Amino acid sequence: MSVPTAILLASGLIAAGIFFGLRSQAPAPVMPTVAPPVVAATPEPVALLVSTPELVAQQASEALSYQRTRLRDLCYRPAALAAGSGLSAIWTLNVTFDALGDQLARGVVEHRGTSTPDLTMCIGKETQPLSVPPPGRTIMVEIPLRFP
Repeated sequence: MSVPTAILLASGLIAAGIFFGLRSQAPAPVMPTVAPPVVAATPEPVALLVSTPELVAQQASEALSYQRTRLRDLCYRPAALAAGSGLSAIWTLNVTFDALGDQLARGVVEHRGTSTPDLTMCIGKETQPLSVPPPGRTIMVEIPLRFP
C-alpha cells in the first residue's frame, strides 16, 4: 500500500470513528444564559378615522391661510409693482399628505394668463410645508390660491 492511500484510509477511519462516537452521546442540556424576554401587554389598537378628500382640502386650505400674508408680501406685491397694473393671479396647489398628515409632495399649477413664471416660482419656493390632522391614509388634495 502506498503512503497516500494509507493516509486516505486512516483519515476515513478517524472521521467515521468521530462521527459514530459523537452520535452515540446524548446532547448536553443547554442552560439559558439570558432570562426569557418579558412580553409586554399590547396596547389596544387605535382606530384611525379615514378623512374625506373634501375635509382634508378644507384643513389644508386653513393651513395655507396662515402663510397667505407672507406669500403676498414676499411674492405677489413685488410682482404687482413690477407689472404696473392690477395683477390677478390664480394658482392651484396639489398637495399630497401621508396617513399622519405630513406633506409628502406639493406642486403649483398656474392658471393660464393669470400670473408670471417668476411669481409662480416664488409661490412654490416660499410656501412652507403644510400639515393637517392625520387623515388615516395617503391623500392628494387641490387647494386654490388667489391674489389680489
